[in-house]
Amino acid sequence: MKYFTRNVKGQDGVDYVSIYARVRHYSEDKKIAIGFKILPSEWESYRSGKFNPTDWLPTLNISFSHFQFILDQIKTCLENSFDPQTVASDIKKIREQNVFVPAENKVINCKDKYFSVLLEQYVTDAKDGKILKQGKSTPLTKGYIKDIIHFYNKFTQYEKENERVTFDEMDMTFQQKYIRWCNARNYSQNVIANDFGSMCRILRLAFVNKLTKNDIFLNPNFVPTRLITNAVYLTVEQIEEMRNYNLRSPESTEKFKEIWMREYDLKDHDFIYLDSMIRTMEHARDIFIAGCLTGQRVSDYLRYSNDMIVVVNDIIFLKVKQVKTKKTVMIPLDKRVRDILNRYNGRMPKMCDSTLNDYVHIICEIMGWTWTPQIENLHRSAKGGYRFCDLVTSHTARRSFATNAYKAGVPLSSIIAITGHAREEGLRRYLKLNAAEKAVVAEKEMNGFMQ
Repeated sequence: MKYFTRNVKGQDGVDYVSIYARVRHYSEDKKIAIGFKILPSEWESYRSGKFNPTDWLPTLNISFSHFQFILDQIKTCLENSFDPQTVASDIKKIREQNVFVPAENKVINCKDKYFSVLLEQYVTDAKDGKILKQGKSTPLTKGYIKDIIHFYNKFTQYEKENERVTFDEMDMTFQQKYIRWCNARNYSQNVIANDFGSMCRILRLAFVNKLTKNDIFLNPNFVPTRLITNAVYLTVEQIEEMRNYNLRSPESTEKFKEIWMREYDLKDHDFIYLDSMIRTMEHARDIFIAGCLTGQRVSDYLRYSNDMIVVVNDIIFLKVKQVKTKKTVMIPLDKRVRDILNRYNGRMPKMCDSTLNDYVHIICEIMGWTWTPQIENLHRSAKGGYRFCDLVTSHTARRSFATNAYKAGVPLSSIIAITGHAREEGLRRYLKLNAAEKAVVAEKEMNGFMQ
C-alpha cells in the first residue's frame, strides 16, 4: 500500500493536495481517498521527512508526528483487513478518532479579547477534566495541568506588573517584552520557550473559535529557540561506572549533603532523614540504569515489573506497552535489569519523573561528571556553559540505549523494534554521536567497500 496525492483547488482559492491510498486488492489497484486535504508544502515536508515530530501541521491542526500516527493506522487497517464495502467507514472512524475538533461548548464563551480570560477558562476546564490531549482522545496528564497552572500564575503576575494583553496585541513586540520580563527574573531559556508553547495552544484555540484573527502561533519565530539540553548520552563505560558506584561511601555522602545544601538551601542539621534520602538516590540510580539498558521512555521504565517478563523460543523478553504511543515492544531482557527487578521484589521503586531527574543530576555530580561537553552543531543562539551532569535527564537513558546500540553495529531496524520510533529518519536525528564516533560507525558499515 502506498500514499499519493492529487492537486485540488479549495473553496478559499488556495491550491491543496488531497491524499489517497493505493491498495492492491487481488489483481486490481484500488484508489481510496482518506479524507485529508493539506497544503503541497506540508505534504512535501512530511514526505521528505524534513520536520521535527513536534512541528505543527496547521491545515489539520495536529502535529506532524500525530499525522504520521494516523497514516500508519490507516495503512495497517488497509493492509490487514481490506474490505471494499467498509473501507470508507473504517477510514472515517480512524480519522474522526484522531483529528482534533474543538467541542462546541469548550472555552468559547470568552466575551472580551483578553488572553488571560481564555487562559483562565482553559485552566478551569483542564482541572475539571473537560479537555483532551490535542489531537487525541486521552485526558491531559497531571504534569501538563500542573505546568499550565504555573504558566497562568506567571502570566497573571506579568499583567499585574505591566498591562492586560489582548489576543491582537500578542505579536513579536509583545514577545520581546515578555522575554525581557522573564530574563529579569532569571527564568531559563527553556522555561521561557515552554511559556510561548502554552501561549500558542491558547492562541490556536482562540483562532479556531473565531475569537481573533491573530495567527502569530503559526510563526516559527514566535516560540524562542530552546537550548539543546538532551544532546548528551552515557557511554557503555559510564553506565557501568554509575551502576557500580558506591553512593554510601563517606565521600559520596558528604558530597551529597554539599549539593543539597547548595541547591535546596538546607543546613547540616536538616539531614535527619539522610539515610532515607541516600536510599532514594540508590533507587533513582537503579531505575535510570534500567532505562539505559532497555531504551524506553521514562513513563515506561518507571513501570517495569516481573509481570512484563515473557519467554519466546527460550529467550526472555520484557513486553512493554508504551504509554505514549500505545505500541507493544519486546525487549530482550538484560541480566542487569533482571537483577534490579529482583532487588525490589519484582517491581521498580515508586518515583515520579521530577524526583528521578533531581537525583540523577546529583548522582552525576557526585561522580565528578562536571565537565562542559563539546556539543557539535549546536544552534548558534544557544548558550554554552552547561556541565555534563546538568544535561543528563531521565530521557538521556533512552538516548543512551539507542546511541550505544548503533555504535555497536545494531541495525536501525532492530533498534526501532525496541524503541518504537515511528520512522528510521526520526531515529537518526535522535542519535547523538560526535564526529569521531560517526567516522568509526561509517568505517564498520563500509567494511568491504573501501580497500
